[in-house]
Amino acid sequence: SAQPRLTASQQRILECTRRLAEANADMPYALFVPSTYDPQKPAPLVVDLHGLNITPLQQILFDGTTDFAERYGFIVLAPMGFNLSSWWGSRPGTPVATAAVKPGGDVRYSTTELAEIDTMALLKSIREQYAVDKDRIYLMGHSMGGAGTYYLGGKYNDIWAGLAPISGAGGIAEGAAERYKSLPTLIMHGAKDSIVPPAASRRA
Repeated sequence: SAQPRLTASQQRILECTRRLAEANADMPYALFVPSTYDPQKPAPLVVDLHGLNITPLQQILFDGTTDFAERYGFIVLAPMGFNLSSWWGSRPGTPVATAAVKPGGDVRYSTTELAEIDTMALLKSIREQYAVDKDRIYLMGHSMGGAGTYYLGGKYNDIWAGLAPISGAGGIAEGAAERYKSLPTLIMHGAKDSIVPPAASRRA
């Protein structure tokens, strides 16, 4: 009832699913492709990671994201990351009983491992479906998604053209700063944040 009227770009958000074999489940995701998209001209891509208990659709609807993407010709991808509280690989997770068994063993994937697998496999799939500029793939996220931005940003630092953690939980892991030195990074955090302390962002 409090949701404002959708803008023209928001009305064009695609709600999709993709099979995640490791979880034996269909994972939802949200995707925005600008009206100016031309398969002959590679477009920049933003991967947008949701916060705790926020859906991919809610994430991509935040703060005019798709309006900016339409204006500047960006594709925006908002993955599920297995579930709404999986932390994108940035924290230890519990094994998932219904998940597939890891190759060569009987240890099941954790929720955070599945979040990382889902996100990176989905990115690969989108790059195969659309003409994406490999030199302009960006990663951003809010709160828990900010933690994922730090984690996936550092682990796969050869993929991203830049990072934008917003109120990112956790910050940069101890001893890991070297992996971020070549990455343009925009860190945003409200000084009065009562949920995620801004100290980690200041330290980052």
